[in-house]
Amino acid sequence: MNVTTFGRRELFLAGCAITLTLLPDFAEAQSGWQDGNPPTYNGVKVYGQCLVFVQRYCPPVLGITVPTVGGRHADEPGAHWIWDDPELQPTNTDRIANDGSNQPIGQDIIVWSTALGGGFGHVAIVDIASSRNDVWIVDSNWNGDEKGQRHKVTINDKVLGWFRKKGSSIPPPDKRQDVYVDQTRAVDGDGSQGNPVKTIEKALQIVQLGGTIHLKSGDHAKPPLKITVSVRFVNYEGAARIK
Repeated sequence: MNVTTFGRRELFLAGCAITLTLLPDFAEAQSGWQDGNPPTYNGVKVYGQCLVFVQRYCPPVLGITVPTVGGRHADEPGAHWIWDDPELQPTNTDRIANDGSNQPIGQDIIVWSTALGGGFGHVAIVDIASSRNDVWIVDSNWNGDEKGQRHKVTINDKVLGWFRKKGSSIPPPDKRQDVYVDQTRAVDGDGSQGNPVKTIEKALQIVQLGGTIHLKSGDHAKPPLKITVSVRFVNYEGAARIK
């Protein structure tokens, strides 16, 4: 097996099929906010305690204010209080309990009970959620690890629920299991075989997790690698290369 490395990202070649896992910038910062150079998500630095990051993120990106816990619960601090204390619910949000029949969507504020975080609970921003078993979050200090990162979690009984900005709705399914790329096209199509997109970057935006990107023969520009998705690359109509 040959391995080509793009910085800290690896492109694995196996015959004519390529499996590429793209890691986000903040997942590479293994020392997180301890090293003085925290990763960013939607332009907001991911560092500090979990609640601090969410309080820092929500106003500029979502137009939501997340109250400070300390004043009301100085003797028993914890991120879980934004769920357990109705007075601390983030502004302009709906409160959705984890009742086992639903799941969060991107940009929800998800809250864990005191069963996580050494009794303090936890709070994070949902990035992508394709199912209850496949939820990607962005957070800081997950279970005391003092890292800013993006990682996958499962919705279990430790999750109290999530807050959703009022007016938000579950987006229609627009991801494709198979996306075709033809670098000779003048404009992007919808990604179907008869109407391909023209860049790998665009393909990565519309392919499902675990899907396949079909590359037309020839050279393709290396994507900027700013999003995370695990996909399978195959070529069609001849050999294809990512340069």
